[in-house]
Amino acid sequence: INSDDYYNDKIFKDVVSQFQDPSVQWVIGNSFDFHEDTEIYREVISPEITYETLLINSESPRQPPTFFRKKILNQVGGFDKLLNYVMDYDLWIRLSKISRPKMVGMNYAVFRIHSAQKTKNIKNLIGFIEEINTVLSREGVSFVRRKKTLFKRYKGFVKRLVKVTLIKLHLMDKKYININYSSRHWHQYRDFAGKKR
Repeated sequence: INSDDYYNDKIFKDVVSQFQDPSVQWVIGNSFDFHEDTEIYREVISPEITYETLLINSESPRQPPTFFRKKILNQVGGFDKLLNYVMDYDLWIRLSKISRPKMVGMNYAVFRIHSAQKTKNIKNLIGFIEEINTVLSREGVSFVRRKKTLFKRYKGFVKRLVKVTLIKLHLMDKKYININYSSRHWHQYRDFAGKKR
């Protein structure tokens, strides 16, 4: 788990029970995003994961609610230490070539969103894009498909630049920099507003 994230209470009994089935090599649960600046939670439902879906969507699955056997981790060679941003995404791709994960509808972890995290730094977003492109190239994904997969990342980069500019111009409160403003997402945020740890 990331050093700034945490597990929900009493989940490990359920995680262990999932691995009682010897055919299960890795498990993915759901999670919450927790925006520290606004103290708002949002539930994140993990999508069904296959090798093909990972090539299309580089933002799934989330790392904190994912568990795997040591045997399969060793089988794929562990994390690629040359990657600085997408080592988990790269690992999921390699794991998915061996086995599909078991998807569990339980909320396992909380992903903390704050100004100091690596994933929200504008300079690092370019690094994310470059590394995802490297991983997809290694998998033989065509140039056009790679650009389609990376489009969401490019869009996120532009949105972030706009928000930073608005904050510098004092047109936006900095505590909202990590909030998605679509009505669909605000509905999800309101559902978990006020939940505290």
